[in-house]
This record gives sequence, C-alpha cells and structure tokens, in this order.
Amino acid sequence: MRDCRVVLITGDDLAHRYVANALASSVPLAGIVVDHGKMLSMVDRARQLWRRYTIAQLISRASLFVVRQVL
Repeated sequence: MRDCRVVLITGDDLAHRYVANALASSVPLAGIVVDHGKMLSMVDRARQLWRRYTIAQLISRASLFVVRQVL
C-alpha cells in the first residue's frame, strides 16, 4: 500500500480554522492552503447580496450591522 498525502484547502473563517486544527490533530497533513477569496468591488458585492437575499433579509442585515457598529 502506498503512502497517502493529504492537503487541506480551506477558507480563512474562524469555523474553517477550527476544522483545520481538529483535522490536523488527527490526520497527518502534508499542508494547508488557505483561500482568502476574490476581492470584490462594492458594486459587485452589492449585486451578490441583492441576488442572495430578499429585501426583508437585506434590511435585517443592514439593521444588525448598524446596531453592532453603535454598540
């Protein structure tokens, strides 16, 4: 049987880091590659949000963002 090498490709989010650490503690990893994603302009990000969420969801997210900034 041949040796098997595992490379983990993951994101930079906190949950991704948790899974990467848990996996690395139980499986010998050959490496970890972190994908930071593609940089989006504000217009592209607005388009992405408009397609993904309803108007009520957008209002809710915007309200939560404002409240978090104030507190």
